[in-house]
Amino acid sequence: GLAGVVNSYELSGENAVLGRRNRVLEGSAQIEEAIGDLRYRVSSSSFFQVNVTIVARIFAFLEARLTPPRPIVDLYCGAGTFALFFAARGCTVTGIEENPRAVREARENAALNGVRLGLGMGRLGLTVADGAADALVQRRAPYDLVIANILAGPLIELAPDIAAIAAAKSQLVLAGLLGTQARAVARAYRRQGYRLAERLDLGDWAILRLIKRGWFGIQLR
Repeated sequence: GLAGVVNSYELSGENAVLGRRNRVLEGSAQIEEAIGDLRYRVSSSSFFQVNVTIVARIFAFLEARLTPPRPIVDLYCGAGTFALFFAARGCTVTGIEENPRAVREARENAALNGVRLGLGMGRLGLTVADGAADALVQRRAPYDLVIANILAGPLIELAPDIAAIAAAKSQLVLAGLLGTQARAVARAYRRQGYRLAERLDLGDWAILRLIKRGWFGIQLR
C-alpha cells in the first residue's frame, strides 16, 4: 500500500529528478523493504531498486557465483542494496555514491542488518563521490569484482574508469540497462579488454557479467 507522499522541490537543474529539499505531505518519509535476509529503509532522497522481485533474482544469480572474501566496489550504491548483500556474505566492500543522503541511509541500513562499517572482511566502506576516480576507490583498487547498477549511457561513459580500477581476470556485473541496450554496453567494455561471460534477461531488463582479460586471479565460480 501507500506509505506516504513526499514533495521534492528546489531542483538543481532541468535534468534533476530529486530536489534539494523534501516535504512530507502525508504518511511516512520512508519505506521498508525486505529482500532475502536483508532489510532496507529508504526515502525519496536516495536511490533504491523498487522492483524487489528482480533484485531477489539478481541476488540469487550472484550468490551462486560468489566466492568470498573478495575486494568489491559498488559504484553508485544508493541506499546500499548490492553493497550490503556482498558485505553480509563476508566480502570487503567499498560503496560510492554521489548523493550524501543516500550514503547516510546506506550507513543506517548497514546498522539495521548488523554489517560493520570500515575496511575488512564483512565490512562496508562508504564514500560520497562521483565516479571511480575518487581517492578512496583508487586507494583500495584493484578490485576482484565491480558492480554498477545504473543507466546504459553512464555505464558506457564509465567503461575506461571502471577498467582502470579492476584487477586482471576480475569480473564486472552491470545492471540497470534495458535488453535492447545490452549489446552497445557490452561492446563498450570489449574495447576495454572485457569479454562477455553471461547475460541474464529479466523481462525488459538485462544483467551482464563480464570478465577482464589478463593473468589468472580470484573469480566468481
